[in-house]
Amino acid sequence: MGTRRLLLGALAAAFLVGVPLAILVSRTYRQGRALAPGNGGVVIRFPGEDWGRPTPFQFYPRGPGYIHMSYLFDTLVWKDEDGLEGLLALAWEVSPDGLSYTFELRPGIRWHDGRRLTARDVAFSADYLRRHRFGWTDMETIAGAEALDDLHVTLRLREPFAPFLNDVAGCFPVIPAHVWKDVEDPETFSGPASVTGSGPFRLEHYDKTQGTYAYVANEDYFLGPPKVDKIQYVACGDRLLSLRNGDIDAMLLFSRTLDAADAFFDHPRLEILEGPGDWVLKIVFNHQRPALGRAKTRRALALAVDHEEIARRIRHGHVLPGSPAFLPRTSPWRHPDIGGFETDLDEARRLLAEAGATGKRFTLLAAPDYVREAEYVADRAGEIGLSLTVKALAPSTLDAFLREGNFEIAIDGHGGLGGDPDVLRKQFCLSAPSGEGASVLRSGAFGYRNEALERLGEAQRAEADPRKRRALVFRMQEILARDLPSIALWHPRVYFVYDPAVFDGWFFTPGGIGIGIPLTENKLAFVERRRP
Repeated sequence: MGTRRLLLGALAAAFLVGVPLAILVSRTYRQGRALAPGNGGVVIRFPGEDWGRPTPFQFYPRGPGYIHMSYLFDTLVWKDEDGLEGLLALAWEVSPDGLSYTFELRPGIRWHDGRRLTARDVAFSADYLRRHRFGWTDMETIAGAEALDDLHVTLRLREPFAPFLNDVAGCFPVIPAHVWKDVEDPETFSGPASVTGSGPFRLEHYDKTQGTYAYVANEDYFLGPPKVDKIQYVACGDRLLSLRNGDIDAMLLFSRTLDAADAFFDHPRLEILEGPGDWVLKIVFNHQRPALGRAKTRRALALAVDHEEIARRIRHGHVLPGSPAFLPRTSPWRHPDIGGFETDLDEARRLLAEAGATGKRFTLLAAPDYVREAEYVADRAGEIGLSLTVKALAPSTLDAFLREGNFEIAIDGHGGLGGDPDVLRKQFCLSAPSGEGASVLRSGAFGYRNEALERLGEAQRAEADPRKRRALVFRMQEILARDLPSIALWHPRVYFVYDPAVFDGWFFTPGGIGIGIPLTENKLAFVERRRP
C-alpha cells in the first residue's frame, strides 16, 4: 500500500545566511540510496513539456527549464537533501571583507568531450555569463574572476552579497571555454557542442514540438556513475492516467492536479512524498495604471477576497492561504507577527471609494490553470464595486505580457520562496537584476517603488550578521504588508507521486534547487555519490 511521507525541508534553509568568513570544506558524500531493483538499466520517465534547449542561454526561464539545464552543467556549489555543499568546488575561502571568494576545485573533473575542466573555465564562465546576461541570477555581483592555477579560482564581488554562495556560486553553470570562447550569439548556438557540460547526464534527444527529452548517464561523472541510466520526458495525453497506468514513473501534482493526490495516498503501487510549498500564486498589479498604483485600491481587493475560502473551496485544502508577509509559513524568514489576511467587505468598499476606484474596469489575466481563482477574485471585486473581466492566456504569453508591462491585473505564480530572503528584493525592488529569470519575479510588482524598501533590500543583501539581516528582512515584510504591491493568494502543498520499484531515492531540497526551485529532480538524487 502506498505511503505518505512529510518533509519540512524549508526550515533547513536558515543555513544559507551568515556563512562564517573562514575556510569552508564541503561535507563528505554519502552513498546514494539503493534502487529497486538493482542498479542496471534504470530508466525514469516524466511527462514531457517543452522548456527550451537545455543550454545556459536557451532554456525557458522557469524552474523546470533550469532543472533540464542542470542535468548537463554543474555549478561550484549545490544542495543535496541536507543543504549546501561543494560540487565542482571541494572547498572555498571567503575574505574578511566578504568581497573575495577563492574556490578549490575537485581534481580530475572532465567535460563530456573528455577535456579537463580547470579554474580557467570557471573564470571564463563568470565573465562570459555576465557579458551575455545569464538572467537566472545576478551575475553583476561579480566584479572579476581570476584563475590562480588549474584548481584555484578567485571571484571578486562588487560589494558584499550575503546570499552569494546559494544564489550565484550555487546557480551559475560553468561552461567549457574551448566551446564557447568564439560563440558571439549564445542564444542561437545550437550545435552538439552547445550541450557539452560536466554534469551527470548527456543530452541524447530533444524535440521542441513534442516537448520530449532523453538524458543518458555520464559514466565518467566525477562524483561517480549515475545510478540511473536514462531520464526521459515523454509525450503523454492524460498525465494522471499515464501515471496510474505506468506509462510514466513519477509526477509532481500541482495546480489543476492537486486534487488528484487523495486518489494516490492508498495506491497499491505508487507512493507520495510531500514537500514544502515554496511557491506562491498571487494577484499582481501594473502600478503604472491609474488607481492600481494606490495602496488603498490593492488593500480593498485584499479585504474583499476570502483567502481561506479559496484554499477550501477552490483548492480543497491542498494549499495554505497566503499572507501579507508574502513568504510561506515554512520559511525561516517569515515575520512571526504578521498573520493572515482578513475579510471585510464594508471596509473594502470604503477604501475603494477613498482611492477613487469605485466603478473602475480592468482586465484580469490568468493562465488556464488559475482561471478559477481569477473568476473568484472577479466575483469578489464586483461585490465592492470593482469590475474585472477575466481573460485566459497561455503561460508563455502571460509571462511576456507581464515582462513588458502589457497588463492591468493578473494572476501569476513563481517559486524561489524557500531559499534566501533576497527573493523579496528581487520581487519588489527596482534595484533587482533585470535578466529573464529575475524579470519573471520582478513583473509581479511592475512600476512599484518604495524608497524605504529599496534601502532595506540593499542593506540586507550586504549584511553578513544573521540576526541583523533577519531584522532587516522583517522590516521589509512590514512594508510589504502595508503596501501590498502583490497579494499572495496561496502556497501549495507539494505532492510528488512516484513508483518506488523504479526509483526510491527522491528528496525535496532544503530551500529549493538552485535559487529555490521546489521540485524533486535534483541531479544528486540520481548519482551514486562516492567519497572524494
